[in-house]
Amino acid sequence: MHAQIIPTEVQYNPPEFGQDSLEYLELFNTSDQDINLEGYTFSEGITFTFPELNFPSDSYIVLAVNESAFTSIYGFSPTAEWEGGALNNSGEPIELQDDLGNVVFRMEYGDRDAWPSEPDGNGPSLELCDLDDDFTLASSWGISTLPTGAVVDSIEILGTPGQPNEPNCSQRFDHRIEVSDFEFTPADITITEGEVVLWDNLEGFHNVDGRQATYPDNPDSFYSGQAASSPWTFSHTFNVVGEYNYECTPHAAQGMVGTITVEPEQVDPTDYPAYNISVVTSNNPEGVPDSIGISCSVQGIIHGANRRESGYLFTLIDSLGDGIGVFRTSDIGNYRPAQGDEIIIEGTVGQFNGLTQIEVDNLMLLSQANDLVDPRNGSNSALSESTESQSIFIAPVTFVDPNQWDDSGNSFNFEVETLDGIRYDVRIDRNSELAGISEPPLPNGFNDLFVLFGVGGQFDPNPPYEDGYQLLPSFLSDFQPFTSVPTVQESELTLFPNPATGRIQIRNIPQNTELLTIFTASGKVWREFPNPVDPFEIILHQAPPGVYFVHLSGRGINESKLFTIK
Repeated sequence: MHAQIIPTEVQYNPPEFGQDSLEYLELFNTSDQDINLEGYTFSEGITFTFPELNFPSDSYIVLAVNESAFTSIYGFSPTAEWEGGALNNSGEPIELQDDLGNVVFRMEYGDRDAWPSEPDGNGPSLELCDLDDDFTLASSWGISTLPTGAVVDSIEILGTPGQPNEPNCSQRFDHRIEVSDFEFTPADITITEGEVVLWDNLEGFHNVDGRQATYPDNPDSFYSGQAASSPWTFSHTFNVVGEYNYECTPHAAQGMVGTITVEPEQVDPTDYPAYNISVVTSNNPEGVPDSIGISCSVQGIIHGANRRESGYLFTLIDSLGDGIGVFRTSDIGNYRPAQGDEIIIEGTVGQFNGLTQIEVDNLMLLSQANDLVDPRNGSNSALSESTESQSIFIAPVTFVDPNQWDDSGNSFNFEVETLDGIRYDVRIDRNSELAGISEPPLPNGFNDLFVLFGVGGQFDPNPPYEDGYQLLPSFLSDFQPFTSVPTVQESELTLFPNPATGRIQIRNIPQNTELLTIFTASGKVWREFPNPVDPFEIILHQAPPGVYFVHLSGRGINESKLFTIK
């Protein structure tokens, strides 16, 4: 909550028997300019309209209910004495309007739930913990610790009117649960991610046990320790969304249990403007994303496996085929990513070892088991920035060194090579379906010629991040055998368009070609055409989407080339 004038201290119930002559309200000018307060009016809480009064920048003013009583205790006069009303001992709204009737600030203090209870007649004032805090939230307020030297009805008054606050904010919390009479009150609450819950034991021998050892389905553990006699307090910050159960260990059988439901933080959609992924993944000349540090939302479908046991590390690709890495250290609720999930992510654009990624704040699952984007052909050149976080395939390839395969279950890298000598670095993650298997999922293991699918990655710790590109397969199905197509020699064939849709034209067919064969990626014959004449066009309406190879054979002719059908 941002305002030029904010409340910073409230003494709403000083320790006076039968009267409240020491009530005061402190305000602070947060702006860099002086403010003329003439005509400013309190519309709730107290009754007061400012006369002509200059409020200097970065300074305090103090309004008191009784000027002489205030001066006798604090040794200086308040800025003004308000005209009427009093601050309610159980809490109420306070609203200040400017001379045109616009609300300058509005806050509603209290003495229960998340608000500190000590200022309610026990001596200290209620103080804002930090000038940058949202003063409308109970969690932004603490209790004054500075003694004034004045004792009223045997209670010392603590406060800092007209000067910087010195609060104790160690007990800041958003929700308070009373522990007494063999029950939690309230027992079941719903809170927001990141909020603090305080348990206040007022009576009895109790504890708070929300450990995963006691409740295995809890997203996280919290525990006050062994049961102990009152009084005591215990607080916990809930940073993981989900539903938590807890109990008092000695009295759980008597029904002393409760639940905490933690919901995602609701944010203003304008904080996360929606962009296509391509907009936030372009790099500057230093190899750093132009949009680094920008908060935004992106939408797409998950491709590949989630590469973290706890939290998220996967690739999101949008409907235009552009991708971005996704990262978060913890789960949101019970959601675990799966290939084919369509999601919206709100977060901040970052970079890790050259890989552009979005660090997740919020996530919304839209649908599951969606079709994936068609993979791009990455076989004709080395992996690069253009393949980062893209769905790609390379084919046909062979293993460079079978000894690079690791069946221990750990993550590892190996190399594959195309028939024309281009090598690619491939990484198997320990959280993928491929970790821990004895050999690649191919009929003849390391001896097969095969097609390899995956998403493009990068791991380069050094600017300008131009190396370390990888292909990351995730599933057994990402290895497709390519054993039935004849040996491929260097070819002058031209295939257009590639990827193809309804038809494809094959050009530069050598004379004396006796047979044109279309193979699937697994080596099965799809169509055969004897004696093709250059150029040759094939209608593709009956062909399912996927990877194909055109092969030409004849006397002295043995040429193949890969294409895809959308």
